[in-house]
This record gives sequence, C-alpha cells and structure tokens, in this order.
Amino acid sequence: MRVLCILLTLLVFSACQSADLGTGEKVVDLQADIKAINEAGQRWAEAYAAEDWEALGALFSADAIVMPPGAPSVVGRQAILDAESSSVAGIDILTAELTSDEVVVMGDLAYRRGSFTITLKLPDGTSSTDIGKFIEIWERQTDGSWLLSRDIYNSDAPPPEE
Repeated sequence: MRVLCILLTLLVFSACQSADLGTGEKVVDLQADIKAINEAGQRWAEAYAAEDWEALGALFSADAIVMPPGAPSVVGRQAILDAESSSVAGIDILTAELTSDEVVVMGDLAYRRGSFTITLKLPDGTSSTDIGKFIEIWERQTDGSWLLSRDIYNSDAPPPEE
C-alpha cells in the first residue's frame, strides 16, 4: 500500500510538470528562449560577415523593419536584404561580432540589447572598424523559433563634421 501511495504521489507531481499545467497555457523555458535568440544573433553575425544574404534573410520576419542611422526605415525582408547588400557593395566585410548585453522575453516577444564591432576592408585597401550598439525585437513564430522583427542600431563614433 505504501508503494502505491508513493507511485500515486509521483504520478500527481509528474502531471503537474506537464506542458500546460492543466490551464491551457504553455510553460515557457525562458533560458531556452534566451539561448535561441542569442544563437540566432550569432547566425546573423556569421551570415553578415560571409555576405550570405539568403542566410541573413532567413533570420528576419517578412514584415521586419530596420532603422539604420541617418537613413529612413527599411521595411520588409527583401528590402532589408537589398539595403544590407548595397551598403557594402565594393567593400569586404572582414569581421562582424555581436555581443548580447541583455535579452528579455515577454511571451511571444523579446528584446535584445547589445553592441557590435564590424571591420571592413575599403576599396582603397585600408580597413575601418565601427563599434556601436543595437536594440532588436524578436517574435516567436508558431513553430517556436524566433525571427528578428525590428532592429535599430548606431555607431559609437561621432557623426562626421560638415
């Protein structure tokens, strides 16, 4: 009888660990979400450095918006890819590094704040490194993956003097 009580107790506790706890709401693993977003951010840096625009595009939602410094917002995945690829035409991307300083998940939305370092080889053969910061908004998709929905970034360098 004692064994039966222990088994029933274990069964009740394991049922409480189920995906929806009987409420119809899914249990969210915040650490897994944060890890997935940071890994997607790393894939962004790798795709950008490789100038792999197809891989970069796979990280954006179809209606994504990027807000670059000193320019109008770019709306839609294809427009973003066109803008990214044309912004580095004739320039070699040597490195692209992103550092995540903060990721906050709120249901199916998350934001990520961090910094970047990008080194380019310019057409004259010299190199230039830009250091800056970004804020991104990520949206959870129906399959549980995360896509970049909004992105704003700017350089830490002062604007050029006129």
